[in-house]
Amino acid sequence: MLELREISTVALVAVGACTLIAAVTDLWKFKVYNALTFPLMATGLLYHVVMDGWSGFTFASLGLICGFATLAVFFAAGGVGAGDVKLMAGIGAWIGTANVLSVFLASALLMGVWVVVAGLINGRLLESIIRAQIEVARMRSGEAFQATDETEVENTATQPDRRKRLIPFAAAAAMGLLATTMLGRI
Repeated sequence: MLELREISTVALVAVGACTLIAAVTDLWKFKVYNALTFPLMATGLLYHVVMDGWSGFTFASLGLICGFATLAVFFAAGGVGAGDVKLMAGIGAWIGTANVLSVFLASALLMGVWVVVAGLINGRLLESIIRAQIEVARMRSGEAFQATDETEVENTATQPDRRKRLIPFAAAAAMGLLATTMLGRI
């Protein structure tokens, strides 16, 4: 069951700071580091255990699993990186299931706007729409969930025009967290 509880200032500051750091590194290097995500997950679990015992452990564990699950399919399809998945898991460990779903939905909406604006600015909106249709067709045929060639991913992330093609999800997650907090959804 989705448990909606008020999130402490400590939790919001911890998640906000880590998400901001992840957004900066994702925008700069197109990478969300394990040195950030693993401690985020562990401290979220630890915090809730210390504050609420087994109830807190359950709250944080379900949030972690839910946060992980929100992006796992997109990772399998090649749409986001593993760091993004672990970041959402860490966010979930701190803010719980219902709240991480709110952050994910806000982030996904902001990501959609970002894609359209970036496509218009770069003159690649039609190309992006066609690629999205191809990815949907691949998902329907089951091809989207086949293993990705790591060399191809690395080459994509290091090409000179990568800023026009890659969209850092951690930045959208930071904006989604801010939006849901400001709108009182957390």
